[in-house]
Amino acid sequence: MLDVSGLTYDEAKAKLNEAFKTVLDEKLELKYKDYNYNINTEDIELSYNLNKELEEAYSVGRKGNIFE
Repeated sequence: MLDVSGLTYDEAKAKLNEAFKTVLDEKLELKYKDYNYNINTEDIELSYNLNKELEEAYSVGRKGNIFE
């Protein structure tokens, strides 16, 4: 879990992008019983789009009022 509380939108975005970049640089290791297989994230075109989720998370408590 990555704590971004207390950060500005831009600071949270930078922190999340750095964390996910690290994840994308690693290989995925698949295991099933005695079978192991490593996959490069580039080979399966693994990607992420944090903008939508970050926008939604950042807007919590900033829209509407307490009665909505």
